[in-house]
Amino acid sequence: MPILSFKVINLKEKIVFREIAKFKINKGQEEEFATAALSCRPLFESARGCRSFSIERCVETSCIFYLLVEWETVEDHTVHFRQSPAFAEWRERVGKYFAEPPSVIHTRLSPDNWSA
Repeated sequence: MPILSFKVINLKEKIVFREIAKFKINKGQEEEFATAALSCRPLFESARGCRSFSIERCVETSCIFYLLVEWETVEDHTVHFRQSPAFAEWRERVGKYFAEPPSVIHTRLSPDNWSA
């Protein structure tokens, strides 16, 4: 039986931010995009402040995907990652599949700090 380990995060001590990016992918290229996007996991996981990475596919509209990345700060994404060679490589690998520019928002994951 595999041993599972969990990293416990005390959200009262550390606010965590989630990047939610929505991608509309060219029809017929969804599988290629998914493969390319998942191959970029190490680019994100080695980035400053990255706590988690996942790609999800919309059930109702199969050409829509969501990138969910948890960051320690918004700036870890918008400044440190976006100005890095890793971001350039990410866009090189996946950008050719975009049917339109992605939309990106950031959310806070700690309800104790929503008003901060």
